Amino acid sequence: MSETTTTRSASVVNAVVLTVLLVLAGFLFGKAMAHIPTPQHRFEFWVSNLAAPWIVLPFLAGYAVPRRVLAPAAGALTCIASISGFYWQVIQDGVLVSIAKWVLLATVAGALYGYAGRAWRLRRSRVAAIALTAPAILEFLLWTVRDGTLPQPYIMWLAEAGVGVLVLLAMLRAAGRS
Repeated sequence: MSETTTTRSASVVNAVVLTVLLVLAGFLFGKAMAHIPTPQHRFEFWVSNLAAPWIVLPFLAGYAVPRRVLAPAAGALTCIASISGFYWQVIQDGVLVSIAKWVLLATVAGALYGYAGRAWRLRRSRVAAIALTAPAILEFLLWTVRDGTLPQPYIMWLAEAGVGVLVLLAMLRAAGRS
């Protein structure tokens, strides 16, 4: 076997191992999110329903996996694992139809964010930076439009948007240097 073939084989094995670890991390993330207590008041927002945290691992999966074909797949698998961890009890009960839309959404969003993570890795894409941070920055607006009011606690929305802006600025600065 040539040195190039050996290097490629090692790269594929590393990508698969890394993907398995990220899928496991996704599952554990979903389980952890499922254990956040639900609010006692109907006007309070459940932190586990924030969209932004759910896309970080698929983005990182796409960033971490060096193979073009595997990046979207790693993102999708990681996102599906996150949803599976969150709905683990439903899966054990065999009521899979009730989460089918979330699995479909996780597949599409995970693949897109896996691709965005790869784009960030290769060229420090500003589009990838915006894609990653836009949900954190804009989510409170979307909930307000949907519900006609912003659910409490307001500090949660401020924190999420603030983190999104800081991450976006850091990523745009990094993109400007490359």
